[in-house]
Amino acid sequence: MPPRLFEFTSRNGGNNPKGVRLRAEPSGDGNDYREIAVRAFRGRKAIADMVVGLDVYGNLRVVCTANGEGDGDHAVALFPELPAGEMVRHTVCDLDEPEEELKQP
Repeated sequence: MPPRLFEFTSRNGGNNPKGVRLRAEPSGDGNDYREIAVRAFRGRKAIADMVVGLDVYGNLRVVCTANGEGDGDHAVALFPELPAGEMVRHTVCDLDEPEEELKQP
C-alpha cells in the first residue's frame, strides 16, 4: 500500500499571500524509523521540511530545514517536552545525549 498523503493550501485568516502549500506524509524506512513529515512548497519549490519523530534516546523531536531550503539538511531540532528556553538545538540530525532524561507528563 503506498503511503497516504494529506495536502492542502495553507491559510491564516483565510489568506495565503505567498502561495504556500503543505503536505503531510509518513517518513522513514518503515521498520527502523517511523516519523511524519510536513513539507512546505511555493509552486514546485520545496521551501521547508519538518519531521516529527524520536531521537536515539526516545525523546520527541521535530527537525526542520532553514533558509527556505526544503531539500536541504535539517538545521534545527526542537524538543517540545523541554522548557521553552532549552527546547531549541542547532544540529544537523544527531544530537548529544540529554544531560538528564526528559520527564514524562
